[in-house]
Amino acid sequence: MYQAKRDRTGVEVYESKRDSNTPDRLGLLGDLRRALDAGEVELHYQPKVRFDGQVAGLEALVRWVHPERGKVPPDEFIAIAESSGLMPHLTEYVLETALAQVARWRAQGLNVPVAVNVSPRDVHTPASPEPSPPASPATASRPAPSSWR
Repeated sequence: MYQAKRDRTGVEVYESKRDSNTPDRLGLLGDLRRALDAGEVELHYQPKVRFDGQVAGLEALVRWVHPERGKVPPDEFIAIAESSGLMPHLTEYVLETALAQVARWRAQGLNVPVAVNVSPRDVHTPASPEPSPPASPATASRPAPSSWR
């Protein structure tokens, strides 16, 4: 149906090779949902370096090590999250995890800006959390707004 709409042909014959909802992909989606709920998706922090060599901040990079498949490339699981409606949950998870890490660093006296990439779809989704101002030492340790849970 989607192929017929996309190609404006009106009719298409089903071909399993064109179906992106394979059992493997659907299984990975379920596993990703469980991993998010269990806190098994990780953030790695990559330095953002200025031209003069000084570290200007960090960028949070989402990573997932599947218990059976090993490392799942971000482009693979992010595409699944975006096409399935799970992206807002992934975005919320990443934002909350990054803010919690910033709060821990600030409690230790380390004040470093952290950038988080957000899906364009989440920016324009009415149910998205309101953009938050940069966390200050006073706000970084507060729990996430209840609308994010």
